[in-house]
Amino acid sequence: TSPMPRTTFRSSLLGTVACACLAVLPAAPPPLRTELPLAGDWPVGGSVPVYGGSSTPVERLSYARTVTVPAEWAGNRIQLEWSALNFAGEIFVDGQRVANPVGAWRPGSVDLTDRVRPGASFELRIELEGMTGPRTLGTDGWERWPVGNQRFDGRFAGIADDLWLRAYGEVSIRDTFIQPDVARGRLVVTHTVRNDTAAPQAVRLHAAALPWSEAYDPANPPAPERTWPALPFTLAPGETRELALHLDWPDARLWTPDTPHLYVLRSELRRGDGRLDAETRRFGFREFRVQGERFSLNGVPTTLRGDYLGFGGYIPVAMQTPAALPETYRLLKRDLGINALRWHLRPAPGYVYDLADEVGLLIVAETSVYGRPDPRLHMPPDVKAEFLANVHAWLPDWIRSRRNHPSIVVWSAINEMGPKYRNHQGLTVEELKAAGAVVRAVDPTRPVLYHGNAEVRDEDMVSYHYPGRPPENPRGDIYQWRRLLVPGKPTGVGEYFQTSPTAPGQG
Repeated sequence: TSPMPRTTFRSSLLGTVACACLAVLPAAPPPLRTELPLAGDWPVGGSVPVYGGSSTPVERLSYARTVTVPAEWAGNRIQLEWSALNFAGEIFVDGQRVANPVGAWRPGSVDLTDRVRPGASFELRIELEGMTGPRTLGTDGWERWPVGNQRFDGRFAGIADDLWLRAYGEVSIRDTFIQPDVARGRLVVTHTVRNDTAAPQAVRLHAAALPWSEAYDPANPPAPERTWPALPFTLAPGETRELALHLDWPDARLWTPDTPHLYVLRSELRRGDGRLDAETRRFGFREFRVQGERFSLNGVPTTLRGDYLGFGGYIPVAMQTPAALPETYRLLKRDLGINALRWHLRPAPGYVYDLADEVGLLIVAETSVYGRPDPRLHMPPDVKAEFLANVHAWLPDWIRSRRNHPSIVVWSAINEMGPKYRNHQGLTVEELKAAGAVVRAVDPTRPVLYHGNAEVRDEDMVSYHYPGRPPENPRGDIYQWRRLLVPGKPTGVGEYFQTSPTAPGQG
């Protein structure tokens, strides 16, 4: 497909594409911290993860394996962390339940410090319910959590993204938000730090930015390009606090689709000459804004022209594997002139965004809050209130896990749930905007849209789906789209051509 004429719509995400792929192994960001990846062949449950979850209907899945905690982790706090346990489940350590996560594609963690021992092994067991389980789909048939799918077809269950065992210091960095400010030539980094001891702790925060390349070696990193002055602080027993660092950086190399330059932020907590905790995060120095009727990337007017993909659908799954996706992305850019993709339907796994960072694609990242047609039309008020409360609980965890990717330029908070659609959620404009407010509270640096919910006209942008039909388009042709432009807002079409999954040889 070709982009829409600029004179008609100022940003657009259209139809579907297909292309041949070469198996090019991707580079990878450095490990977040001292960690033990748990991917692999589990004795019970098989391959972990299956990115995107099961391809056939599943009611329940069991996973189990033995995990040995490295002896050198003595004195650290130990956490099990995951990106996607679909759709709800229970986690057991040596037969004792330690967590009961719920919410598909929702990142989470559980502290295992008091249940495991460095140098020893433990049995990890994860029991998961499918899409139609009672905690996701109540006994009355109404969903309580967003499922990221158009139908309750029972698919996409399982360990659907990566998981790890990770070590933290007794005083540790628990989260980091990296916020480039291109217009002012500075970088703002907010660390969330925590004291897990019973005594006050006086420590120093050190941070440095290093250039990243495919040859980056965490054991032998390059010299820092920028270093922040050490920030001393004291945490009370059990205290969690946010600490903001500001660094003037007027000559940073900018991340763009043509030059996707990446940096590594290395952060450490120190006391005296000792290191208490450390983490490493990759980022790009770039800024994406709405400026009047246009988008801007690093101050340059930019039009999004591209496609929407559902992870595991619309193009063959074989083209979305970690090995194949780098060349798929390059072909989309090189041969089709695409500069943007919307990951639609189901949230894509972490490596999809890692690769977009490296290749230089602009990503509209969509949540799992997805409208579905249903003959009942209206969700009962009490069920709707519970559903929305869970949406508001789901959104911060997912946004926080993705917000340091430079490739993500727009958050799509909700797909097709507004009053225009005769689906049973029946969300009002104010309910749509309340979800967007949750997204902005976690990440105020990116614009937010509500895909296909053009009723929201007073926020960052306006998004139409299938505007070729009356009453929006009386004549049913693209030459009438100009009438849909909203003055002062980027206006675009997120879906226009009806698409379907394809496989090699099926056209």
